[in-house]
Amino acid sequence: MKEYRTLPKQIHNRYQIQEGFAARERIMGNLALRQGKVEQAQAHLVASLDRRTRLTKRSSDPAAKIQLAESHVELGDFYFLQRADFLSAMKHYTEAESIHSELAKADPKHLPTQRHLSLVWYRLGTVYLHRSWTGSASIAGFWRIASRHWYLKCLGARKRLSQMDKTDVRAKYELAIIQARCGDHPSAVAFADGVLPSIKKDPSTLFQVACIYSLSSGVGKMSSNHYKSQAFQVLDQMSQLGWKDPVTLKSDPDLIYLQSDSRFDKLLRMLSGEKN
Repeated sequence: MKEYRTLPKQIHNRYQIQEGFAARERIMGNLALRQGKVEQAQAHLVASLDRRTRLTKRSSDPAAKIQLAESHVELGDFYFLQRADFLSAMKHYTEAESIHSELAKADPKHLPTQRHLSLVWYRLGTVYLHRSWTGSASIAGFWRIASRHWYLKCLGARKRLSQMDKTDVRAKYELAIIQARCGDHPSAVAFADGVLPSIKKDPSTLFQVACIYSLSSGVGKMSSNHYKSQAFQVLDQMSQLGWKDPVTLKSDPDLIYLQSDSRFDKLLRMLSGEKN
């Protein structure tokens, strides 16, 4: 009887060991990506996903499903940002969306699950938008409509999240970013202008503000050049604080509206350690 009593603990320990291997593959994949070893990064991220897929088949623990969704998101990001393989990215984001939607239905008031879901909806909106810029013009409208659908779902979710906990600063930043994506750049910029004086020495939150200005510059109006200049001022401020992440600068889709500006290449070279 003693052996049967210890069986759940043994199963849990095995799960922890296997999840540890999956997490290690994920870490190694991200490290390889930072080093520019794209093929190695893909192999590690796929291995992490495979391990977590097998784990969820043997465990009904919601934590296992959350980790699996995380692997789908990271692999989706890889295909989107490193390969420009939008269809593969959509596939993985959709898998993650399905997992988080199932968890959200089981516990609608669980804030982390709702936040994860909003992040996946944001990614789906962005990858569909980028897909509309490539390929046949005859179906570009379909991709744009799909993008708008996911962005609006994300906007609704982030409005609810910001109301559920009004002290959650991160929720406010995320709401401003999706507001900019959905065309409400006055609200997004008003938020960015308001918080900027209080975050002058915080590169991580400064980056979010730079993204807000960047997205607001893509609206195609006369104010777009002003917002673009604001974004570069914030990025310059970050670099002066010691932020050096050329990989994120080059790949983050929220900064895409800055990439055609000569200041972007100059900043990228500086962060990469190249001489102008």
